[in-house]
Amino acid sequence: MSNLQKTVFTCAVLTFLGLSQISCARIIGTAERVVENSRQDSYTSQSSNNPKPIKALRVRDDRPFADFQREILNDFNNENFDAIDRKANQARRDKERFTGGYWKIRLLYDSLTKIYGEGFQTEEAWRAHLEKVKKWKRQSLDSITARIVLAESYTAYGWFVRGTGFSSTVKSEDRNKLNERLDLAYNELTEAQNLKDKCPQWYEAMLFLAMAQSWNAEDFDALLEEAVGFEPDYYYYYLTLRGQFWEFPKS
Repeated sequence: MSNLQKTVFTCAVLTFLGLSQISCARIIGTAERVVENSRQDSYTSQSSNNPKPIKALRVRDDRPFADFQREILNDFNNENFDAIDRKANQARRDKERFTGGYWKIRLLYDSLTKIYGEGFQTEEAWRAHLEKVKKWKRQSLDSITARIVLAESYTAYGWFVRGTGFSSTVKSEDRNKLNERLDLAYNELTEAQNLKDKCPQWYEAMLFLAMAQSWNAEDFDALLEEAVGFEPDYYYYYLTLRGQFWEFPKS
């Protein structure tokens, strides 16, 4: 199934679910542009034109992804938060992409938030990570990047305690912790709305929360419509709707 076919399928599913206010024609038109751009630049440094996201604080083996991720992780480990903000601002402003179309701003966030790998399987490791991100936020009060990193870290922290098993296997206390951490993520994203800078990843992070928190169809529909209006070519919105970048636990 082609990317465009998958997008059309997504629209059909959304319509079936009652999310009729979303302009599927607009989404399909965007998907056509994304697919056409990828055809024009089919060469990529990766083994696929559809790169998968970072799911751990481990460097990818393929360049230039690996070089950029090392750079961001080194800055973060050394608490050089100003450098991360400068790189994020440039990537966001210039809409920088790697060969193959993967957005640089997306990889920056993935490098700092999709931390499911070795070394992040304990509460201590998670808390240390969160404290460092909070320090970044305190030092850079106007940084939307720090807020989004913190929000997505809270979300990942929630899934860490919940696990990926069936709902019936999740203890009530773990479910409560998940909901508390999702609320923390929501609060961070809500506060970030008041900042001057805007970021397409803010919408992607909020879209995931909307699904995780079971928003009603009208509110979810309005959020997606706003996201598409802000940056229609940020294709992660559409992939998130299909669970491409997060594996939702089976109910």
